[in-house]
Amino acid sequence: MISHGKLYTIIYNTDNALDMRVIFIILCYKLCQILLTFSSREQACNWISLAVNRINTYYKGANRKGERRVLMYLLVNTSYKNYMKINLENKRAIVTGGTGQLGRRIVLSLAECGADVAIHYHSNQVKAEELAAQVRSMGREAGIFQADITKEQSIYAMRDKVYEEFGKPDIIVNNAVIQYQWKSVLEQDVSDYYTQFESCVMHNVYMNKAFVPHMIEQKYGRIVVINTECAALADPYQSAYVAGKRGLDGVVRCLAKEIGPYNVTINQVAPGWTISDNDRAKSQEVQPEYDKTVPLGHRGTDQDIANMVCFLASDLAAFTTGAYIPVSGGKVMPAI
Repeated sequence: MISHGKLYTIIYNTDNALDMRVIFIILCYKLCQILLTFSSREQACNWISLAVNRINTYYKGANRKGERRVLMYLLVNTSYKNYMKINLENKRAIVTGGTGQLGRRIVLSLAECGADVAIHYHSNQVKAEELAAQVRSMGREAGIFQADITKEQSIYAMRDKVYEEFGKPDIIVNNAVIQYQWKSVLEQDVSDYYTQFESCVMHNVYMNKAFVPHMIEQKYGRIVVINTECAALADPYQSAYVAGKRGLDGVVRCLAKEIGPYNVTINQVAPGWTISDNDRAKSQEVQPEYDKTVPLGHRGTDQDIANMVCFLASDLAAFTTGAYIPVSGGKVMPAI
């Protein structure tokens, strides 16, 4: 791709309208690449469309050479400067629960930021293969790996396979969790407390024991854990889930202090009630009773959560560790 300096030179040495149009197209492409690093594909396309329409309208009326040059100069500067980029190129990531509603959005977003992704699945191999194909279509490497995240030996077996077939991850995203029916404490089956402890606490313990030693050895690593706003709210009928996620919070805070000296960070993303593909398919994005409890007035999307995951997985968050970060539109605001 043509460099910024080269474009600058061409802009200031051409009077050819066709050449200027070609440069305009190149710059729009570059601007689109930049927008995709911190927004969804749909948002980026909307912004690009608006910008192209406005600039195109002005361009048609800018018949004088000087006006065209000023137009392109401004476009170059707004395209290249003043943006920080989430760059995960040359990084390998592993995502547990990668085929789930939130997991698949995280996988694709990491790939969009440049990472190669190992996709963990428990039983949905077909979805894992489809997702891996999507990642590869972006020009990234992908592999699928089965494991029971509640079983230590299953996690270690997956690690060995990941190391052999994919490589050693620089990024861990612990997203998987066991679903269950919420009931009151008095009615909740005791087994549900055990399964939540296994999938929230032990899942993370096993993953960290399996993959973090390599991060310590290379003195670099990013771990992102999916928690929940429920852990802070502790609403009725959520006791098993809340207990598991609060236990997870304790593990993360301790581990952050233990691995920090090795340049390995670990942080928690705490989603609110998130809009996923299931909600979109059923047109259930709007939930009036819940929405009115959110300061921003609506539910967040799976992309909102994935954006935070990608940020914490990047070097832009290199000095952040041990944090519990709600992505819930202000419904949860941790106190100081």
